[in-house]
Amino acid sequence: MACKEKPQTRQLSPQEMEEQLIQMNERMTGQEKESIEAYIQEKDWPMDSTGTGLRIWIYEAVAGQKAIPGQVAEVSFVVNLLDGTECYRTPEGETRTFKVEQSDVESGLHEAIQLMSAGDKAKIILPSHLAYGLAGDLNKIPLKSTLVYDITLHSLR
Repeated sequence: MACKEKPQTRQLSPQEMEEQLIQMNERMTGQEKESIEAYIQEKDWPMDSTGTGLRIWIYEAVAGQKAIPGQVAEVSFVVNLLDGTECYRTPEGETRTFKVEQSDVESGLHEAIQLMSAGDKAKIILPSHLAYGLAGDLNKIPLKSTLVYDITLHSLR
């Protein structure tokens, strides 16, 4: 009785592996975009989009100077996943601060704050690449998660 031989598999070259990874990332990014679009349509939010894929709707706008790098932004927020799961929220009556473009917060949050003025309230959708990326935050935000912020920019200093 002869042993069954395993089919031979060809090892991919580094270039072929890179091409496959790029294709897989494009598929995943496309699926995430579709999910974001479906969410926005379901909510009927009139959101603007930036070149990075950030989506923003300033639903309470206050005239004033937009945030600039180096300023300290004081914010309160609720952060949800697209399925509605709440991940984080600032406690009632409390705020959080961060230095625009100089603090360790999601890159999409830095971008969004620079589109806002003190007093503005906004809905912000951060695709995973502008949030916590492939790893999540190793706490409440799963890997490759799109985040939905309801955020108030209380002050800039």
